[in-house]
Amino acid sequence: MSVTDERFGPAKVSEHTSQLLTILEEATGLPGELHKGGGMMSPRGTPLSPSACVKFPEDQVFITDRVSFWVVGGHTYLGMWPAEVQTQYTRFYSDPMKVEAVIALGGSEGWQVNSNFHIAYWHAQPAHRWYPDLSESGNIRRWIVDFRRGCARARSRDEVEEPSFRRWLVERGYVSESEIPTLDSWLNDHPTVEQFFIRPGVQVLRTWVVTDTVSPERRSEFVAEVRDAVNQVLSALGEPKLSALQPYTRVKKARAKLEPLKVCPTCFTVLPVTGICDNCA
Repeated sequence: MSVTDERFGPAKVSEHTSQLLTILEEATGLPGELHKGGGMMSPRGTPLSPSACVKFPEDQVFITDRVSFWVVGGHTYLGMWPAEVQTQYTRFYSDPMKVEAVIALGGSEGWQVNSNFHIAYWHAQPAHRWYPDLSESGNIRRWIVDFRRGCARARSRDEVEEPSFRRWLVERGYVSESEIPTLDSWLNDHPTVEQFFIRPGVQVLRTWVVTDTVSPERRSEFVAEVRDAVNQVLSALGEPKLSALQPYTRVKKARAKLEPLKVCPTCFTVLPVTGICDNCA
């Protein structure tokens, strides 16, 4: 499988991200791809890091479409984003038991569950969406009511510019008062867009310390932990586990085993190909 992302053209992808792709494919049994990253989630300020990504078969998994894997500093992150688009959030918020099951994941060690509310437009890539700060998981529960009220839907530019809409966002706790001016800036950056989508998404992260994920002796154990983490999210969403996905969607042969990641013994940051730590050099 090519390790270039066709959307960005040929790309030199970091060694550790390539290894994460191998691990993710082995854990899920599904083909993946490398994303170059770049840009920022604004106004949240989160960089879009290079990552490994696997997409679930869309005819079998309906509430989330992908799982991504990346390293920042001394941590490895596994991320899934349920309830982003209408077909997903309709299934999710129509069933409060699924909402509660996902929120409950955040109570376990190594897990984080947050409301990932944002506003997008048709075919907008992450760097071109409006992402206020992540908010506490209680806001996910609040969307059960607001979804039924029809608050998660497409809105015209005039509706998004309405003061009453901004007041509602702040009163419901989805954004802070200080973030509202950035919404105007974002709208001004997209003057030709006339329709926007209100997305009551969720971010689910499973985190490991890098030193727990790079040991060759722990490789099989780590692959099993990744598989278990993905299955926990799928089960909470009422989706089939990885082993239940149809055979034709699965990888028939595992990718070649790559060398383990190397970390700085002082600050535990993943080392670049040069082997010299940028932080400690």
